[in-house]
Amino acid sequence: MNKTLTPIRTKTLYEQFLKERKIISSRLEKFTGCEGKDVYNPSVPFTLQGKTYILGRVENRGNEFSEVHFFEKNGDEWQEVKGATVFKLQDPSVAVINGKTVITGINVNWGDDVNSFTDWKTDFFTGTEIDNFKYFASGPAHMKDVRILGLPCGKVGVLTRPQGANHADFNCIAKIGYTELNSLEEISPENLEKAHLFDGLFLPDEWGGPNGAYLLNNGLIGVIGHKSYKEIIGGEDILHYYGTAFAINPDTLEITQPKIIISRNCFPYYPPKRERISDVTFTAGIVRNSDGTATIYSGLSDSAIGSAVIPDPFTEYEKL
Repeated sequence: MNKTLTPIRTKTLYEQFLKERKIISSRLEKFTGCEGKDVYNPSVPFTLQGKTYILGRVENRGNEFSEVHFFEKNGDEWQEVKGATVFKLQDPSVAVINGKTVITGINVNWGDDVNSFTDWKTDFFTGTEIDNFKYFASGPAHMKDVRILGLPCGKVGVLTRPQGANHADFNCIAKIGYTELNSLEEISPENLEKAHLFDGLFLPDEWGGPNGAYLLNNGLIGVIGHKSYKEIIGGEDILHYYGTAFAINPDTLEITQPKIIISRNCFPYYPPKRERISDVTFTAGIVRNSDGTATIYSGLSDSAIGSAVIPDPFTEYEKL
């Protein structure tokens, strides 16, 4: 682990992943109750009041005016829960902090049409039942993908994602930061802007962010994230998003070099929202299994959700 990394080009990491990848199984997850709309970019499955749910981003194929809905596990599919809280958000995540279920998502302020959003931020909600989640805090403007986890000391660990457009000294499109707060009540734009920022995760023309945070058994924090770049093919910007894993030492603020653990072609085909995002995998996180594997959940090409069983990406970090 090091405090500063030498960034490795995403394409190089992807080529290494293709040589070594071990996808045990994969599938498209089936969602019912929102027929005619796409469901993608989920949370990981979670339990509330004894039932298993997943949050999914729901929207029409022709725009990005999205909502986040609750879906309940029903056999081999996920059924939309009528009467549950509906969030006017994008890209949800879930964490349990000191017994409280916390849901986050991206609040987008749109202009006159779908192509003119003017602002965005991460909003935080908490509740005890699926129909009573209430807003309680927001992160800084222009910051997506804030992720939180509970720490053994009772504090809240926070992963942040400031973007280079607001920080001329970044020399990259986005960075990942880490800070610790005494409680959920301390979540605020001011406190999140103070997070320590890690150097060397991304090259100047690439970007990424955190998608899930996990406390490992040796005290390190395991991170599931994404690493991305674009290339021009036939005069069009083609996006590439890959799921990654790395670890943070919260005491020394050292980190490991990210590794790619999943890509879009690990899952069955489903028509993308747009062809330019055919290679987009926006990974929600993992559920660690007892047999050395993990089940990873991911949004696919802004139109579907897939799951795959892979070797547990955090095992090597728990040996450090």
